[in-house]
Amino acid sequence: MRQNFLNTTQKGRYYEEQAAEYLKNLGFKIIRRNFFARYGEIDIIASEGDTTVFVEVKYRRTECMGRPYEAVDFRKRQKIITAARYYAAKEGLYSGPVRFDVVEITGSHITHIRDAFRATEV
Repeated sequence: MRQNFLNTTQKGRYYEEQAAEYLKNLGFKIIRRNFFARYGEIDIIASEGDTTVFVEVKYRRTECMGRPYEAVDFRKRQKIITAARYYAAKEGLYSGPVRFDVVEITGSHITHIRDAFRATEV
């Protein structure tokens, strides 16, 4: 698939699929993708062992404007954490470890940043 001909939504889905496959290859179980809540969106919800992992996927063609994970600013983290809290309440996840990761894709290079931020930041 040529990324040049994709609209923004299609491009986002394409790179989220790349990230999901990458995580599966690392042994993650993908629970849900594109969880939408009134409070925000979570690109990928996965599990690694007994840990629930909320994953934000960020893509940039190059790093000339900075690393992709730098776009996950305080406001974006706040929305992800709020949506994750909503998801946990909705699904009855009141115990067990939770983690927030970022998968950044630059060109064709994928970097997985574990524990990129914490819910205590908000």
